[in-house]
Amino acid sequence: AVYLKARYGDRVQVVGVSPRASCVMHESVKAGRVLDLPSEPTLSDGTAGGIESASVTFDVCHSCVDRWLLVDEPKIAAALRFVVEQHQLIVEGAAALCVAALLDADESARVRDRRVVLLMCGRRIGADKLLKVLGGEYDGASATTAATARH
Repeated sequence: AVYLKARYGDRVQVVGVSPRASCVMHESVKAGRVLDLPSEPTLSDGTAGGIESASVTFDVCHSCVDRWLLVDEPKIAAALRFVVEQHQLIVEGAAALCVAALLDADESARVRDRRVVLLMCGRRIGADKLLKVLGGEYDGASATTAATARH
């Protein structure tokens, strides 16, 4: 995001995606400062929890992200299934966030006929969790995550 914004400026729109169950970064950027908010369990455990006060993540998101989307747990699970089934890639919930956002009908219509790049990062997912997601048994309420983790 930093490189793209430096190189292309406003010709590039960076969209941040957070799980609705743990939208600390989304809310912090909106407030203009790091907030200490509670988080619920989420399949996107790589983005769950708070933000470390010395982290560069907040500053990058605050300066580079043009708009934010929030996605619900069932959409994250569906996106993870889509990536595995359609692209044969094993990814974790955090990597599936951007796919979940793009699979949303409103967002798909918004970016129709535009160049879109999805930055997916993370493949660390336990076999039990992956099997539940793939089998359609994943229940967002039963997600296991360190909701107090810091980015």
